[in-house]
Amino acid sequence: MSGWLLTVLGIAACGYIAINEAALANQYGFIDTHLQMAIGLF
Repeated sequence: MSGWLLTVLGIAACGYIAINEAALANQYGFIDTHLQMAIGLF
């Protein structure tokens, strides 16, 4: 039963992120340049 519950919670969380992608990108930003990507890797 716990496996099903975790699966449903994970799908719900992914759905929330997908539906609210624009608002989340505005709030938290996103990686835009190669420099940001390099800094993020380290």
